[in-house]
Amino acid sequence: MTKTVLLTWELGGELGHLSNLHSIATSLVTHGFTVFVAVQDISRAHQFFHSNDGIQLVQAPIWLPKIHMQRPIACLADVLLLKGYLKAAPLRQLVQTWKTLFQLTKPDLLICDYSPTAMLASVDSDIPRLTIGTGYSDPVPGHPIKDWRVNQSNDGLVAAQEQVLLKSIEAALGPSAAFQFYGDIFACEGRFICTLPQLDLYGEHRDHNEQHSSKYCINIAQPSRNETVQWQHKKRSNILVYLKPHYSHLAPLLRTLGRCNANVFVACPGGNPATLRPFVTNNLTITTQFAGLFDAFSTADLFVGHGNMGSTAQSLAHGVPVVALPRQQENQLNTQMLIALGVGLTSEKPESEACLEATLHQALTNTAIRKNAYNIAQQSAHLIQTPLHEQVLARCLALLR
Repeated sequence: MTKTVLLTWELGGELGHLSNLHSIATSLVTHGFTVFVAVQDISRAHQFFHSNDGIQLVQAPIWLPKIHMQRPIACLADVLLLKGYLKAAPLRQLVQTWKTLFQLTKPDLLICDYSPTAMLASVDSDIPRLTIGTGYSDPVPGHPIKDWRVNQSNDGLVAAQEQVLLKSIEAALGPSAAFQFYGDIFACEGRFICTLPQLDLYGEHRDHNEQHSSKYCINIAQPSRNETVQWQHKKRSNILVYLKPHYSHLAPLLRTLGRCNANVFVACPGGNPATLRPFVTNNLTITTQFAGLFDAFSTADLFVGHGNMGSTAQSLAHGVPVVALPRQQENQLNTQMLIALGVGLTSEKPESEACLEATLHQALTNTAIRKNAYNIAQQSAHLIQTPLHEQVLARCLALLR
């Protein structure tokens, strides 16, 4: 009898979620599973999913109202309290909507990518569950949630917010949903942490010895339609760049890269070609399409990005140092870890072309940074041997045989 798998993506805005889900869903379909994928943002799904791939897309239940705090986000509890968890009635409805989706799709297995409410709605079910994430959204059962602040503090704020979250969950769902730690909801049949152990926020608490343990891996799958990275000149350093089109310091960065005595390939998916074309030089190429970044890391000497976990982990797994120009809080924390590991740099004044130029020069010439990145690559070589989708498929087959 054909087994059904439901993959979910509820929170987070990066395209890496879609990339992961697409590669896993495609593998499952190929092996005869019926596959549903509930995605947060249908409008971007067409970049990965197609009508003839045998995958059934549905809209994930999500919280639409935009609520803001009067202080910066400090932890996962803060995010959830802004996403429908603050009051019992809306949370109860959100959970019930997920349960309705389960009733409609009748999954034999759940695979959740940053889907906290899907995990909550299924915690009392007998559906086996796997999780996929970069660590931030994957708290560990039996342990408190982590502080996301760059300048972490013992002020008790994170612990207090976790208690507010737990009380709200219990108020919405009753005594059966009384958990000691929020991470207890994430007890499951397997976790795939898509990063390097050195960059995992919860790394010290993860158990890698038991059957239901956490497994580190890096998604090496690439979009089916992507542009091949090509370097224009031989005997030059190669700088691989991945940027968001709305990055506030895009112009000074591109001007600085264009003056580098190096080959520069910039991938800026979704960018406006007319806006970016003036920055092209005889050493700088720009594409607004997806690019085959993973393959290009093998010939790159430096990676410049925003500190997103997916591309950063791929870079370090190839021994390529990183210049991180963070856009949001998770990027900032990743950047802090890169600097602490001695494998990356950032620019204190990304609006300053002189400061950017100095940072790029240091990253290309600092032998210590390059050696540290090489050492991490040696330690992490096994993480890029087996694609994420193959590892997830193997676990699915083991659970559903």
